[in-house]
Order: sequence, then C-alpha cells, then structure tokens
Amino acid sequence: MTDAYTNEILTQKVDQIVSKLVNQPLPPIQPPPKVPTTSAEVASLIDHTLLAPASTLQEVRNVCSEAKKYKACTVCVNSSMIPIVSEELKGSGVHPISVVGFPFGSANTEGKVREAQVAVEQGAKEIDMVNEADISFHFLPLCCFPLVDFLFHLPLPLPLTHTYRKWNKKKVQNIGLLKSGRYLEVYNDVLEVSKACGQATLKVIIETSLLTAQEIIASSYLSCLALQGDGFIKTSTGYGGGGAKADDIRVMYEVCQLVSKELSLPGGRATKVKASGGIRSLATVREMVQNGAQRVGASGTSKIISEVEGGKVEADAGGY
Repeated sequence: MTDAYTNEILTQKVDQIVSKLVNQPLPPIQPPPKVPTTSAEVASLIDHTLLAPASTLQEVRNVCSEAKKYKACTVCVNSSMIPIVSEELKGSGVHPISVVGFPFGSANTEGKVREAQVAVEQGAKEIDMVNEADISFHFLPLCCFPLVDFLFHLPLPLPLTHTYRKWNKKKVQNIGLLKSGRYLEVYNDVLEVSKACGQATLKVIIETSLLTAQEIIASSYLSCLALQGDGFIKTSTGYGGGGAKADDIRVMYEVCQLVSKELSLPGGRATKVKASGGIRSLATVREMVQNGAQRVGASGTSKIISEVEGGKVEADAGGY
C-alpha cells in the first residue's frame, strides 16, 4: 500500500532500481515502436508549445491556430493563458495543456495543487508539472544573462544584475529534495498534484539535464510510482540548460515498464514518456519515438511538419 511508504522504504526501492539500470546497456524496445511517417502521425505526437514569459495574447492565439491547422495533439501554455486557449481550441480536438510549478518546480506542493485545480476548472485537459527541483538561474554563467534577456524580451535592471553578481558568488547549484534524498516528499509532490488533476492527464517534468544518470532513474521511479501507470514522465522544461536525449528517454521508458510490473498493473498499463527540449526536426522526433517517447513537446511544429510533407529530414540544430 502506498500509505505504508516511508523515506527509508523508498530509498531502498530507488537503490534497487538504480543498481539494476545505471550504466547498463539497454536492448532495443520490443516490439519496436512505430516510427511516424505521415504528417498526421507526427502531428498527433506533438504538444505544440509556447511558454516564453513575454508571449502576447495574439501570439498565444496564433499558436492555437497553428495547432488546429496541423492537428497537433495539444497546445501547452502557462496556466494564466488556459482560459484563452480553451476558448480558441473549443471543438477542434486539440487539447489545452497547462504547466504547473513552471519552470523551477520550487513552489510548495499546496501551491502546485491549487494551480492545477484552477487550470483544470478553466479547461486544461492535461497538466505538465515540474517536480521538486528548486532550479535557479544561478546555474547559468553571468555572460548568458544578456542572451536570456534578449530571448524573452525581459531587460534585466541594473540593481538586479548587481544583486545577481553578489548572490552567484555565494550560491551553489541546488536541485533540492531529490538530490537531498528526500524521496517521500518528491513522491508526495507528484501524488498530491495527481489527485488534484481529476480526469486530466498529468505529466511530471524531471529536468534530466540537471540530474545524474542515477538521479534520472530515481526521479522517474518515484514519479511512476505516484502516477500508478497513468500520465507521463517528461524530460525538460527548456529552462534547465539542456533538452531531451535519446539515452535518457530509453532509460525513462525502461523505468516505466519496470514500475508497471512491480505494481502488477492490469494489461501492462504503464506511465508514458514525453520528450521535450530541443525537439526541432523530424529526425529528432523519430529518434525519440524509437527510444520510447510517446509524446514530444515542440515549438517548431510547422518546420517539423514541412519536413514530412517535403520529404526533407534535417539534423537537429539544438536549442529549445
């Protein structure tokens, strides 16, 4: 019973699955996943995404129009935009997604629960939550800040720049509860938001680029355990300094399957995997699917679809 979990029990379970999977070559998935070949198949995998904080209402509406045009699976936006997106997508078959606790995951569980509840009430059919991570911009070198400001149209005031310089000298990267071994709190964070989602699908963002191989397995395991075979685990926010990697997707998929067996879920039901961060080409979409991804997040949906329709497959240039 999940009520019987303690931090000690979860630590033992995490240690067992880490020892089983870490640094172990994983065979190709059997049967092999179906690689999408048509524009409809590709679009059906895509969460068309707009999460930049300076996005205007018109830009949000444009993303909804693009999603309807290409018949994407969903539109993923910040929670404040859900009422607009829900209205724009009504009757289209494209579902609204709200991110929760985005992008750092450092909000308390109660705050995430309430944000998820309101988003669902306003029409969100899926919730992409950031798990306990306490990610901060101090993992970026100071030289990156002008680029961040340019990209998001948020000029950094001089006093804040000065404050950052002082603060950055004193702080070290901290991704919080998971790295501290407080597994019960990580588990409960997912569990409580899952309850708040009701019938909405929950995806848990674990921010793979800031985790070691062992921590990716641990975070995936705890999330899958809380999701009980439902929902998704997801690689990245796009704010963590990296994106989806095929090897990470493969091990996340394997964890999902192992948890399904551990819990004896009916019909082999298992939590799914979403690849996000740096998904900008058809080649990358296909690579992620081959390694176990059943959904991808992308802002460049039109480029990806054009590659399918034009028969041109380009290598991923990187970035979010």
